[in-house]
Amino acid sequence: MTIRIEVLHKPRIDDVQPILPENWQVRLDKLFSLHLGHPWFNALIALDGGVPVGYANTLCFGKSGWLGNIAVLEEWRERGIGTALTKRSMDLLARQGCEQFCLFATPMGQPVYESLGFRVDGYYSFLSAEKGDFHVPPGVEKAGKGDHALITEMDAAITGEDRHNFLSAYMNGACITRDAQGKPNGYYLPALGTGAIGALDNRAGEALLEAMWAEKEAFAIIPEDNQKAVNFAVGRGFKEVLKSPLMKAGEKRERRMTMIFNRGTGYSG
Repeated sequence: MTIRIEVLHKPRIDDVQPILPENWQVRLDKLFSLHLGHPWFNALIALDGGVPVGYANTLCFGKSGWLGNIAVLEEWRERGIGTALTKRSMDLLARQGCEQFCLFATPMGQPVYESLGFRVDGYYSFLSAEKGDFHVPPGVEKAGKGDHALITEMDAAITGEDRHNFLSAYMNGACITRDAQGKPNGYYLPALGTGAIGALDNRAGEALLEAMWAEKEAFAIIPEDNQKAVNFAVGRGFKEVLKSPLMKAGEKRERRMTMIFNRGTGYSG
């Protein structure tokens, strides 16, 4: 078996989409339309004699890099392809200047990542509820274009990452909250995966969670470090249905987990 790993420069959605498990609910057509060809994004494909058998993508946010959607077709597993995709992804990110590598691990992938130096740095709780009587609270407002730069500044303060260009693709429908001085203190990006929520205080974060639940299904992905947010969701009738480890390798960088109220995607906090 000779496996070749290539960087995708043109969409090969029909070839690659079947590699990803359906329950991941990843739409490569949307992902590629937003990011393929931009410097912060790389897509990798593993080929066996020209046949696509594995996939991965990376995102570079300044000094921090994320690996995501690492998958191998079932009949090609346990042949080192996942390891090769992960190594190549880390190499690409390092060449872009990333010093920290992050990912969310499945039970199948975790031993592979541990063998490459990744360690569990925390867990995210997946919480779900029956559709309740949720309403957008007072104080949650639609963000104007003039708020977009403030949202990215807030996001950088919370995540410790430079996601300015990346987030620009997800500002459609963005919502914010404001403090007593009228300055934004929380943001909700419904277009980013399940809906990314970051807030500088608990009241803002809880209001934005309510706004998300009023517009989308009753679901949230909250870091365990933000126990107040987890308790808030439990108090609103949510139950934990899954727990996922956040794994990191390389230089440790600060991330304010207590200010993350919902993880937008599987390749970012």
